[in-house]
Amino acid sequence: MPKLEQLFAKSLVTAFAGVVVTFSALTAQADDFLDTLRIGSVVYSNVTVFNKTPEDIYYKHSFGFGNAKVRDLDRPLLLKLGYELPPEEGASPSVFDQSMLESSAVTNLVADPRFQELQALVNEHMGDVLDKVTPEVIYGITGGVIALYLFYCFCARLICVKATPGGKVSPLIWVPILQQIPLLRAAGLPGWWFLTVILPPIWCILHIYWSFRIAQARGKSWVVGVLLLLPVTNVFAFLYLAFAGDGKVLPPSSNVISLGGPPRRAVA
Repeated sequence: MPKLEQLFAKSLVTAFAGVVVTFSALTAQADDFLDTLRIGSVVYSNVTVFNKTPEDIYYKHSFGFGNAKVRDLDRPLLLKLGYELPPEEGASPSVFDQSMLESSAVTNLVADPRFQELQALVNEHMGDVLDKVTPEVIYGITGGVIALYLFYCFCARLICVKATPGGKVSPLIWVPILQQIPLLRAAGLPGWWFLTVILPPIWCILHIYWSFRIAQARGKSWVVGVLLLLPVTNVFAFLYLAFAGDGKVLPPSSNVISLGGPPRRAVA
């Protein structure tokens, strides 16, 4: 159990970090595209700044890649890139500068050493998880899903056989979505009602009605119909409808073997 708890905790950390990384990347992409970038006497066009540190910025331009020192950039550009700068002497920050300073907490998250440490931890655990996802694991999961689906179809077929007079069931019971047709017919409902699956509100009402009708068709109590509608219990109720008897009382058998002798006549 401790190993499972640790794996669960690491999975939560990985998922949270992935969300943070994605959000930060999207924010950075929105703020870090520049039409032009001047570094000294050189002007670059179509510039995308993809990484920032307290000392350097790394960018991609129309001719390739490059980097520059933060000290070589002017103040408006640094504010646009999300760097936190002290206000100029004798000047109060404008509304534009204040908004840049507030958003810098997000845009500088990638350059935070603690965030980089968390990202490295995420990459390490993701690598461990991907290493464990071997072709055998993929085949096993795929086979398990197929086996589970076939078992569901088998149970649905048993329900239809026991609820349908004559026990004839359409082969559609093995086809996804279309298997609703024989299930509806087994409950005494028109098969074309399965088209309401494209209308979720109507389909939900129909499913409630079907649950009670299929329980009645199997000779079971309305309680089984209620259990079909509840989470968790619906699985057991479905299995019960598939494997239980039809609920009918069998007539007494006439083939009774008597261990006693013939009845005696009364003496007058």
